[in-house]
Amino acid sequence: MPIKGEFNKIMWKIVNLAIKYIPFVNKEQACQIKSQIEDIPMGYSLVMFKGKKYGVSRKDFNNGKSIKIFAEELGGKDFISFNCYFTKITQLKPCEMSENKVMDFLANFTFEKKD
Repeated sequence: MPIKGEFNKIMWKIVNLAIKYIPFVNKEQACQIKSQIEDIPMGYSLVMFKGKKYGVSRKDFNNGKSIKIFAEELGGKDFISFNCYFTKITQLKPCEMSENKVMDFLANFTFEKKD
């Protein structure tokens, strides 16, 4: 039975990697994230983040259960990109960046002041 034991070890490693790279959030975080995302209007808008202007696009899918946000620094190289899924569990899936960067953006962006 060494094959079964090795298989279980490999599967356990895969599960641990999946948990590490697919951030699930608790109910409190889910409500906060949903509220912050809903502040961003559908389509394109301008926001300020860390003293720099960003163009942000929001697209909703599946009646708002799946949301894609892409923000890019105007005149710079920085960007924030993530998907969020609101199903039985909430999943925040950053695209090529840390969850902390996405959470920092959601917590600290402000809408550009109009003159």
